[in-house]
Amino acid sequence: MDFGLSAAAAFNPKNQQTYVSSYNDSSTLLYVMNDTTDRLINRFDIGTIRSPIQTMAVNPSTNNIYLIKDGSDNLTIIDGITGQPKGEIHVDKRPTAIDIYAEHNLKYIANSDSNTISIIDGIKNEVLVGLLFNSIPAKSGNIYCMNLKDKTNNWQKMSTF
Repeated sequence: MDFGLSAAAAFNPKNQQTYVSSYNDSSTLLYVMNDTTDRLINRFDIGTIRSPIQTMAVNPSTNNIYLIKDGSDNLTIIDGITGQPKGEIHVDKRPTAIDIYAEHNLKYIANSDSNTISIIDGIKNEVLVGLLFNSIPAKSGNIYCMNLKDKTNNWQKMSTF
């Protein structure tokens, strides 16, 4: 299938669907493909974005799609069923990567111009904390977190960029 100028894609293993973004001068489109049948299920015009999608990810538990627009400091949330925008969250300077920790409904956004990672609460859709790094965090490795209630005091791997 020809998607035109495709910008980003994300896969939801729970429903076996792939989401592909495409754009032109007048709109941004989101295609929903069934990976089992290789058929187009739906096409949504999310034209209010009107810029290339740099990267996106889908939360398999909620079927929300998280988009980073080229040149924006916001994370856009799209309902994966209706294709309707659910809101935007200001993160930090030049977000470049998204990782989702679905078990706890957390999103990790790497912001390259500020050397930070924004951690977002997926229920409230707000930034919980920003972590500052000495170098650009995008695709730089693993995030580890210690659960202080864990009596073994072991570090738990939470996310990978």
